[in-house]
Amino acid sequence: MKPPIAEKNKFGKFLFKAIGGKLKKAKLFPMVAIKCFRQNIRSGNLLFAGRKIGQPSLDFFRHCLCTQMTERVPLPLKPFIQKFYSYSVNPLSLGVSDFCSSNEKGEGVEVEVPVPLRASSTSADVPVGERQPLNFPYVLMIKPVYREDRQITPSASTGTSSEEEESSRDFDGFVHDLMKVPSGSVLFDLFACPTPHSALDAKKIQRIGRIVSTSEMIMSCPNDGLFFRHQKKEEDLELRPEWKEEVKARCTPDGGKTVGTIDRLVGSTILEQLIEARQYIDFEK
Repeated sequence: MKPPIAEKNKFGKFLFKAIGGKLKKAKLFPMVAIKCFRQNIRSGNLLFAGRKIGQPSLDFFRHCLCTQMTERVPLPLKPFIQKFYSYSVNPLSLGVSDFCSSNEKGEGVEVEVPVPLRASSTSADVPVGERQPLNFPYVLMIKPVYREDRQITPSASTGTSSEEEESSRDFDGFVHDLMKVPSGSVLFDLFACPTPHSALDAKKIQRIGRIVSTSEMIMSCPNDGLFFRHQKKEEDLELRPEWKEEVKARCTPDGGKTVGTIDRLVGSTILEQLIEARQYIDFEK
């Protein structure tokens, strides 16, 4: 997504004035949509996004993205956001339970509870041998891996780094970069924040998988017919009623300057900090 240009439209001028210099520095608003086709039932869909004010870098693989955005917005922009609340209590947070509900064959996913898990918070009340209810996390995150394999080196012709040259690149340049990603590339690590309270503890974050390309990138077209369903967060909360209280715990993304509840302030900034602490449980070892 390309940021608005203040000089070219009134809405862009309003945004820059309302938000200040942060949005003015934005060059890219990375987002990732994942669709997994399942037999005989609707596909599983996930949508990952970063900060609402975008990022100053044109590197698509610069920052973590997640299924939940913060609801912190400047006062002048609240009337624009308010309409989304008629759709959902947490319109910037997406549910993930539907994606986790079935495998690629369309079969419902339930797990038999083994003995070692009886002491865990999610299965302590489920007798061994019985079927455990659907298991899904509070938030899913993806951390770029592909960019870590690309070193920033001085340009042979100018002696400047690729980061310094970003300011002169066209906005669509990142699309051309993506088209060059070869098959078999590890694009992202997949992380889970199991419960709302886990967003307060780096040691409870889990690395649960990787996203690997199986072909070269293919450009989509406007009439490709793909639709990505957005699942309401309320559907997750109905399956995990205890989370309704957990999300009201206090948190801060900036060392105490801004304080709010988990359901309002947890997004890519807080979750990226937890991942960068490298204290997570690693199921990919």
